[in-house]
Amino acid sequence: MLAILTPTRFLAKRREDEANGRYRGITGVLLRGLTLFFSIIFILMGLAGLIPTFVHHQLLFNFFSVGSFHELVYIVTGLIGLSASTSTRYARVYFKAFGILYALVAIFGFALNGNLGFVHVNLANSLFHLIIAVFFLYFGFTSTIAVATHFD
Repeated sequence: MLAILTPTRFLAKRREDEANGRYRGITGVLLRGLTLFFSIIFILMGLAGLIPTFVHHQLLFNFFSVGSFHELVYIVTGLIGLSASTSTRYARVYFKAFGILYALVAIFGFALNGNLGFVHVNLANSLFHLIIAVFFLYFGFTSTIAVATHFD
């Protein structure tokens, strides 16, 4: 007889597997893949901000405010993410740390009207930082770590 896997049965099976120490954590592979994906996006955005073809009147794609330091921060964020994508634990730390960092940048960007001292951000940048912060904090704090399987 073919059993249909409903969401309720799936969650019950997962809880049972976690309780018995059998859950290996598929989210680890997904988390590392997301880290790699966001790293590539940040590196490409940083590089695109340095190429004059994409920048018109100090706006990347006529939308995001750009500057050398701002683009350097995006490239460094992407490079750190590339190195963090080698391990699930480092990927979680990456998402948590940069989620908090980008949340603070978004909050200060909204509160100080984009004038963050040595870098200026516009409303589009602040919204982008807020969206990135929400995703990063979600992935960093809700992901599960793989549990070692014990054999008797």
